[in-house]
Amino acid sequence: MLAEAATLYPEHSGLVTNLGIAHELLGRFDEAVICLERASALVPHNQDIKLALAHALLCRGDIAQARAITQAALKHEPANARAFLQLGAIDLALREYPSAEAALLRALELIPDDPDTLRNMSVLLLEQSRFDEALSFAERAHLRAPLDTAGLLHLAYCRAATGLWLQAEAACKKLLAYAPTLLGAREILARVTIANGEVDRGITELTQFVRTHKSDLSAALVLARTLQFVGRFNDALTLASHVAHACPDDETASRLKTTLELTLGRFPTPEPVALALVTLVYVPPTTCMLEFVALVLLVRRLASQQVVRVIAEPHYQAVLTSLAEQVISEEPKSGLSTTSLQSLLRVLAIDAHNIADGIPYLRPDPGLSAKWRDALAGLARPLSASCGTVVFSV
Repeated sequence: MLAEAATLYPEHSGLVTNLGIAHELLGRFDEAVICLERASALVPHNQDIKLALAHALLCRGDIAQARAITQAALKHEPANARAFLQLGAIDLALREYPSAEAALLRALELIPDDPDTLRNMSVLLLEQSRFDEALSFAERAHLRAPLDTAGLLHLAYCRAATGLWLQAEAACKKLLAYAPTLLGAREILARVTIANGEVDRGITELTQFVRTHKSDLSAALVLARTLQFVGRFNDALTLASHVAHACPDDETASRLKTTLELTLGRFPTPEPVALALVTLVYVPPTTCMLEFVALVLLVRRLASQQVVRVIAEPHYQAVLTSLAEQVISEEPKSGLSTTSLQSLLRVLAIDAHNIADGIPYLRPDPGLSAKWRDALAGLARPLSASCGTVVFSV
């Protein structure tokens, strides 16, 4: 209906805007951007349309452009709560946590009870391992929008993360009563069951769900992650390999497959790439810090042989400056030929003998080292610190 109406009235900004939003809801991001760019050109001073355009660009992966448009909208309307919410979400996606928190808190000052802003704030706090605060914001968001499925699912996750397993289980069962195929609830329920010591039951119930939904490859990927969680790496690898083969463009499946292969000591065979051509390395913003710290060893090996430039977000660059081998920071520019950090796994030969070569390969700041050494001096050894599912002992 919108397509026909917009065809008849191509100068009607409202119709073109709604058509663009409809395209976005259907996953047609290129068409959405085209429509919203046209609508914005028809009414240049309408900031709501500009924010809709920025959201479509964000969905398409054009994060820098989406952020620029959102910031421009804020300059015209400094009290636009939606713009602050969107800016916070963009910075959250970029893992720029301080600026994301500042933007979301400003949005809450303007609209204190907005459930979307409350939930985004909760997600931000979860990313920073501030679990109790994350749960508080998730509960507030759920109270303001009790029928919102995404909000209740997020609340279930926060409850599980803080060890409130019975409450998390209750929330998941409520969700599955009216949305039986909601995969996120299935995954949380399985993990809560496992956390309660019923590993076999958690795996069995999730496996039965996957078998009855064989065409849903995302369900198989959830089962693979859960099998990885309980240490059944071979079974997890079989599933992850199946999904990666069926969906070669699925980055999540490919990365899980690679992680499991490395966990099992199955190192990739290097491709015939001339190292001299690998001079510019790109760190995707979605790379988690633990993965980055592990893979940056490969950057060090490369930098020991030649000059290497790295395009990375500021928080990654801070670690790069501490490498034993010096690398050069590079700004992102169009037209540059880059090699992703993860691709170095197939460029440099890796085996059981050199995977930990040159440890330690990072140089901590002497002042910070002394500060932590003095602060921890009176504690019994060994000291353990957890990061995700990895535990470091000193």
